[in-house]
Amino acid sequence: MSRTITFAELEKLLLKLGFTALPTTGNHQVFKHQGSGALVVLPDYLKQAWVDTTHLVAVRRILLEYELLKEESFDLFFAKIPS
Repeated sequence: MSRTITFAELEKLLLKLGFTALPTTGNHQVFKHQGSGALVVLPDYLKQAWVDTTHLVAVRRILLEYELLKEESFDLFFAKIPS
C-alpha cells in the first residue's frame, strides 16, 4: 500500500460496509459492525487527515478476518483514491 487516504474516505468505506460510529469519551474513534461484532478503533483523526499506513493495514486485516470485504475489493478501493 503506497497511496494514502484521508480519514473521511476511510470512514465513508466503513459506514458503507455497515459499521456505525460509537460514541466515545476518549481520543479514539470506534466503529462497530452489528452483524459480525467487528470493532475498528482508530485515533481521533481530523476528517481530512491522512490515515497512517499502520492503521490502514489494521483495518484491512479486520475487514478480511470478518469477511466483510474481499481482499481484491479493498485493494481496488485503495487504488481508486487519488494520490
